[in-house]
Amino acid sequence: MCMYKAGFILSMELIVVAAGFYFLYLAKRENSKHLKIGGYILAVGGILIALTTTVVTIKHMSCGKRQCKMRHGGYGPGGWQGKGQWDKEEAVEKAEVEEN
Repeated sequence: MCMYKAGFILSMELIVVAAGFYFLYLAKRENSKHLKIGGYILAVGGILIALTTTVVTIKHMSCGKRQCKMRHGGYGPGGWQGKGQWDKEEAVEKAEVEEN
């Protein structure tokens, strides 16, 4: 996972958690059961997903993969086919694994 993607995802999750806490605030003020349930779902769900994203990002970084690999093509090396530098790097990694 790219660090840019991880940062973007974590910031979106923080927005969801903040919305959950805001719903809890409104639920207390308006004495609404539905807002309270929605607030808890957003807050707890956002926190759990943020923790999951953090763990996956740390595991990904511990493997030494700090850059995104373009497996589905795009504007990277090799154009839309996704062939080029990324495929060569994968071939080298596979050869190193097979040697060991």
